[in-house]
Amino acid sequence: MNQNKLKSALASQTAEADVVNIDFVDLFDLDEIQKLQDSFADAFGIASIITRPDGTPITRPSRFSQICTEVIHSTSCGRQNCQMLNPVGHIEDLKQLTVRCEACGKWEICVGISIGERLVALWRAGQVRTPETQDGQLLAYAEKIGVDSDAYQKSLDSVPVMSQQTLEKVANVLSHTAKMLANTAFQNFKLNQVHSQKKIEEQLEHANFLSEKAFDLAKAGYWAVSFDNSGYYISNPRTAQIFGDLPKPDWRYHITDEWLVNIGAVDPAIAQNVYQHLNDVIEGRIQTYDAIYPYKRPVDGDVVWIHATANLARDENQQPLEMYGVVQDITAQILGEKALKESQQRLDLALKGAWLGLWDWQPDSGELITSQIWAEMLGYSAEELDSLYPKNFERWQKLLHPDDLQRIWQDVQDHIDGKNPSYRAEFRLKTRSGKW
Repeated sequence: MNQNKLKSALASQTAEADVVNIDFVDLFDLDEIQKLQDSFADAFGIASIITRPDGTPITRPSRFSQICTEVIHSTSCGRQNCQMLNPVGHIEDLKQLTVRCEACGKWEICVGISIGERLVALWRAGQVRTPETQDGQLLAYAEKIGVDSDAYQKSLDSVPVMSQQTLEKVANVLSHTAKMLANTAFQNFKLNQVHSQKKIEEQLEHANFLSEKAFDLAKAGYWAVSFDNSGYYISNPRTAQIFGDLPKPDWRYHITDEWLVNIGAVDPAIAQNVYQHLNDVIEGRIQTYDAIYPYKRPVDGDVVWIHATANLARDENQQPLEMYGVVQDITAQILGEKALKESQQRLDLALKGAWLGLWDWQPDSGELITSQIWAEMLGYSAEELDSLYPKNFERWQKLLHPDDLQRIWQDVQDHIDGKNPSYRAEFRLKTRSGKW
């Protein structure tokens, strides 16, 4: 998937998730909403609270009447029946703004706060009685929920009285306020989401930039194999450039007819081993694909050396789904190692031809390495010398003639200190026979 498609898909998925998973607290500052709710309750002298659609309170109650908080809600039955805490399933259930509680007889207002068709909260208000409501109608509820009738009667004075007409006007004000707040909050939320989305895209672009730079510096590319029985692997411009493959619109190259053939053109045995290694990963005999092989570039016939690594993804039944990995051009490294090996071989031939012993001392670590000929000059094999003398400067000290030690050590020190450009000295060493 290219970067533009990835951005589009990411934006689409994010937009859908926003509406489905959005919560009231994503839209509003609860402290500010609490202040608005308290002001609304004080302005109209009625109770108010905002809950989730299932009745769970979001804000603290404002101006709840004594009869509700101290009497009705003191019983589990009364609290369960409370109209202001009952759940509302869908926005369609809110067509009527004012509702008389069939349980206690008081009137309530219930306004939905929605995003599109999704109900995210309910703004509830009320706990009022109309002038036509008689005390007897309200007192009947005390007996039903099992509370003291006298306490219920005394608390009736705390219930605000409001005409039906006034209650409808308050409900309309609350409805318009809730819609305006929801629309404004959602617009602000979407702006924040757009800003967040832009930051994600910028981070994605930066990650891609760093990834491309890393591939550039490492002379690497990536590839993938989908196990769809097509026999092809998916390359990309960078990998095709390393392989010297001719560009294709879909960057699909056949595993056996192209990739394996170009390896076999350099070394058929390596091609066979690499293909077997690939099958070993697919069939689960090894976990990770890791191979080094030569590849004849179709575009110019040159040979490059490739280091390829990959991981295999499997489904729930452990069947292979996709293999994805990285290839790196290590031609310079391979050629350098080959040149070093050839140089070492020439040096060995020269030393043997001239019968020269080689020694290498590392001042920082103290390690002293001596060659086979160096040991043979003293009548030892390399193994015998290693068993008798440590591989450090102590070997030299024990084998060196005591009269030569101070002079030789001064020559070494002068060279290390830069006083002499090269170290050249003659000295006596003790042979296996005990002679010098």
